[in-house]
Amino acid sequence: MIGFIGFGNMATAIIKGIINKGIYNTNKIYIYDIDKNKLENANKTFGVNICKNCDEIIEKSQYIFLAVKPNVYKDIYGVIKENYYCNKVLISMAAGITIDEIKKNTGYDKIVRIMPNVAALVNEGITAATFLNILDLEKSKLLIF
Repeated sequence: MIGFIGFGNMATAIIKGIINKGIYNTNKIYIYDIDKNKLENANKTFGVNICKNCDEIIEKSQYIFLAVKPNVYKDIYGVIKENYYCNKVLISMAAGITIDEIKKNTGYDKIVRIMPNVAALVNEGITAATFLNILDLEKSKLLIF
């Protein structure tokens, strides 16, 4: 199961690709955003699960996309740290936020940093990825996205 904290353009593009390629069923995708209209539209458009807060995303998801702007990270570090699970993977797509910073502020040590390009918005993108403490099998599952 995968979750998204934040549901902007890039999260939308990633979810669209995941659904279109049949990687996950919509019942295994969870999203949360402070904008309730985005959540309602996502549910109508994609049929994904809506969560009431970040805690619920973390609880229900194995892979957690941090799909918020870099300036919002400081606001979500605390809730992520409070909900630490050693087997969960954080996936960051924020420019300027390092793996070391995420590890220091959350306590998580399975982290992926991705840099999707704008072509991802039309399911034609290439995404660079770097991994911290992720096994090869887990990497292969993640790289399918």
